Amino acid sequence: MRGAAVRTGLDNRLSRLPRTPAWRCVYYALIYLVIAHLSRLAVPENVGLAYFWPAAGVAFLWVLFLLRLPGGVRRWEFGVSLVLLAAATYLVNWWSGLTTTENLALTLGGGLVHPIVAAGYYARTGPYGTLHTRARLLDLLVGAILGGLASMPFGPLASVLSAGDTWWTLPMWVLRQVTGTFLVAIIGLRLLRRHQRELPQRSAGHALLITLVSVVFVGLTFFVMPQVPQSFLFVSLVIWVASTRRTNETFLHALALSFSSLGLTVAGYGPFAHQSPMLQAALAEGLMLVLGLCSMSIVLAREEQARLVNQVSASERATAEQAVLMDRIVESMDDGLMVFAEDGSVMIANERARLLLGWQPEQAAEGDDEALELLYSESAPEPRIVNLTLAGQTPAPVDLLPRPGAGGAQRILSARAVPCVGDEGSMQVVVVLLDVTHERRRTAELTSFAGVIAHDLRNPLGAIEGWAELLADEIEDTHPGLGRNALRRIDAAAQRMRGILDGLLSYSVARDGELTATQVPLGDLAREIVEARSSAASVTGGTTSHFTVDADVQVFGDRALIAQVLDNLIGNAAKYTQPGQAPSIDVRAVPAGDDWARIEVADRGIGLPAGQEEAVFAEFHRVPEHRGGFVGTGLGLSICRRIVERHGGRIAAMARPGGGSVFAFTLSRVPDPQGPGPDPLAEVIDDPSAPSVHPHIRETGVAQAVAAAHSQARVSAASVAAASTIDPTAPSGAGAGGSGDAAKTTEQ
Repeated sequence: MRGAAVRTGLDNRLSRLPRTPAWRCVYYALIYLVIAHLSRLAVPENVGLAYFWPAAGVAFLWVLFLLRLPGGVRRWEFGVSLVLLAAATYLVNWWSGLTTTENLALTLGGGLVHPIVAAGYYARTGPYGTLHTRARLLDLLVGAILGGLASMPFGPLASVLSAGDTWWTLPMWVLRQVTGTFLVAIIGLRLLRRHQRELPQRSAGHALLITLVSVVFVGLTFFVMPQVPQSFLFVSLVIWVASTRRTNETFLHALALSFSSLGLTVAGYGPFAHQSPMLQAALAEGLMLVLGLCSMSIVLAREEQARLVNQVSASERATAEQAVLMDRIVESMDDGLMVFAEDGSVMIANERARLLLGWQPEQAAEGDDEALELLYSESAPEPRIVNLTLAGQTPAPVDLLPRPGAGGAQRILSARAVPCVGDEGSMQVVVVLLDVTHERRRTAELTSFAGVIAHDLRNPLGAIEGWAELLADEIEDTHPGLGRNALRRIDAAAQRMRGILDGLLSYSVARDGELTATQVPLGDLAREIVEARSSAASVTGGTTSHFTVDADVQVFGDRALIAQVLDNLIGNAAKYTQPGQAPSIDVRAVPAGDDWARIEVADRGIGLPAGQEEAVFAEFHRVPEHRGGFVGTGLGLSICRRIVERHGGRIAAMARPGGGSVFAFTLSRVPDPQGPGPDPLAEVIDDPSAPSVHPHIRETGVAQAVAAAHSQARVSAASVAAASTIDPTAPSGAGAGGSGDAAKTTEQ
């Protein structure tokens, strides 16, 4: 706490100093001048170079700061700083009594070339001011070596050639520049900057023990047994300290040992005292460099390991917290959520899912999987929604009827399944269960109510139309032209209302009406509808449509309802055409698999806007872009979907290449007489849970009937396979082959 307070007070005092670029140059120049002058005081005899040159590190930090200024290098500040740096170096050398030639050479080499090369390399290899990895420590050492080598031809080489100095001056110069730059840069980049403390703090007793051991080592090496070369013991000492203490403490300890060795060597003590001055300087600087490099390498490795451990621990904690959060979210959901593995086993099932299905995990161990068989079963005649998803399909949501609960109440669940890729690429399926009992019952009540209302309103509407017609005849006989426009509007309004009521009744019949299934020659039925519409257009003077019918297949179904589907789709194709353009409509039907037929009604009209392919089949939905120019109730396509789904098929809408739309649906096809095959609807008819079938069909045992499918879960696998082959890009009259894109559209 006291150290933090001292640092805070020092920071406050420093913050009061001017911080303009000009003042920064003055600060660095003064610091460099003072340290360089003090370094020149420790010059051994007959050497000409100081034992230790910390001014090289100060010059390195000065140039490094200029290279990493926010916003880029300021040329004028960089130039002024170099001039001041050179002037300070020249002044210090002049005080030392060097000749002008030697002074200029040392100023150029040590004052300019060395800091520019060293700082330039360090600045280009990583972010400024960071010394928290061994890689950056190596960058610092390499930069210092490159700077020393680059400055050697300019500084000591001139002294060797002009003053006759020994050639050993050259490596001594490089060693001195490297040691001074390396140690002082660590002080500036590490000790004087705030770093996150990532290593644990040891006790004060441990620090006292290190101090005592260090004093003993220094005493033994320099006083007790100076004739024995024991300086290598200092390396083991700094390794111990670097392995147990924090970074700053470790480096300060290495500096203390280094300067103690240097000072005692200069004073004439220790194993280096009896060597030549040149060798003394080399050994002292070499020991300082080795101690600093060893201590920082080890402690930075510990820091990196601590950061990795902290990151792993933080990731594990975050993962555990997220897992707990996800468990809470899943368990608190109002909807049921289940995850199935690739083999069909349940990996996750929240409490809501278990409640909705009436299933508990212990039931699977006892062999009671009746509830799960609604979602996944390998033995069921019809593949379940999880089976279809695991097979790579995208099934539409299905309704499920689980067994009643303890109170005997029957639920209706809506299940939606989506694929999910698990660990190691394994396939998983996520199933969401919704309790739609209330919605389904209310929809049924509203539909029944709408059917009743529509039926009851037809009689008064017929009276309005009849009396309006009589009134028009009487007025025409007595007062020709009087009120004709008003009567025409009354008749038009009545016709619109009749259309709405007919739509409601048709939807009610399509949803709940009894099916009377027979063999229906689809081509004949389509041609009857086309001829009827063509005749009506010729009588009323409407636009003549161009029809192409290629649908010579026979299907099983209710003839009246299938005719209603075709009439609605053909009528829409004729209606949704640009004004003044003759409708062009193609009707085709081709076999799709062994038991199904695919029927397409394609046009060249205004088409469907993107994103409306599924929405157009919703009740009372009308495409916003079509509301202004085309009248309608929004029930026609929903009636078509209901009829097709009750026949066990699928219906889809898609854009037609080149313009227009394609509406395609599937129906059960009459088998080929050459190979009748099994009855595709026998299972549905024999299923006691299926809706009622016409009594005549059940009594006579006619298998060519279509039972009402009470949910999409009853749709057979053959129906899905047939629907998936619908090809929106194939022209009318093309073959039966489908595309993968069409399969996706149909299964939505």
